[in-house]
Amino acid sequence: MNLNLLVDQLIADTWQTSLPRIGPELALCVTVLVMLAARVFDAGRRIDPFFFALIGSLAALYVGQPWAHLGPSAPIERIELFTGMLVFDGFTVFVRTLLILFLVLFVLFSKLSGIPDREDSADIYALFIGSTIGMCLMVSANHLFVVFLAVEMASVPSYALAGLLKNRPKSSEAALKYSVYGAGAAGVMLYGISLLAGLTNTAHLPTVALRLTEMLPAIYAEGHTHELMALAVAGLMIGVGLAF
Repeated sequence: MNLNLLVDQLIADTWQTSLPRIGPELALCVTVLVMLAARVFDAGRRIDPFFFALIGSLAALYVGQPWAHLGPSAPIERIELFTGMLVFDGFTVFVRTLLILFLVLFVLFSKLSGIPDREDSADIYALFIGSTIGMCLMVSANHLFVVFLAVEMASVPSYALAGLLKNRPKSSEAALKYSVYGAGAAGVMLYGISLLAGLTNTAHLPTVALRLTEMLPAIYAEGHTHELMALAVAGLMIGVGLAF
């Protein structure tokens, strides 16, 4: 295939198919950038980051338009995005909507409780929205490496959030322990992913499932215990990372 034609098809697929279906994630990314920019240029802290976080969360919910998929007359077609790295289907729409609704409730309840204060609110909202973006990518992941990146994107902001209580040694201790154990679990999970991808010769999740259905009967029939043990270790390591 001609390289220029391939690039044109990739660009067209990205702009026409993939980007419109990750609108909520893009809206949350823009919200984080706007909040951080406002923190830099608004030295007097005159603008409350709460309004940016609330407007951005509601905008993400509106862009996703989950109500358009309600009812049997509006089925959701399964579409792979970004050359199979992500997938758009009914499960993605449902869980992503649930996550964004929880984000809206978090922003509202944080304002009512007075925590965080005006000084720290931009950082906390940005970290929490970043973690929500990671969770949204987790539910639409269609590739093993996207699973890993999404899990890390959801967990790393949590390490910082655990240590944001000022002048509290237990908060700093919790953040340190969380980050150390999280780094260890991430390494274990990544090694398990590399094992599984190496055994199946792919990291595309539907293809991994297809290869396993072909491999397992042959492994049992021919008594290849070393391959079976490698698959078991890979599954255990990935499970350890996800469970943590």
